[in-house]
Amino acid sequence: MKHHKSESRLLKRRPSKQEDEQLLAGVSGKLDAARLRRQVPEDQHHTLHTPVEFSWKQFWITML
Repeated sequence: MKHHKSESRLLKRRPSKQEDEQLLAGVSGKLDAARLRRQVPEDQHHTLHTPVEFSWKQFWITML
């Protein structure tokens, strides 16, 4: 019997930032998050999230 190797479509998948954020939002534990980060090349870590802008003014408005 011959084995037929099928090609996975997941390897060619190029998810958007929104899809990545939805996936990562569903991760409940630090261990699961670490496992996911380990699979991503280090030079692509910045592509998995939208940068956060910090504002002291907004911080104090929120605190008060």
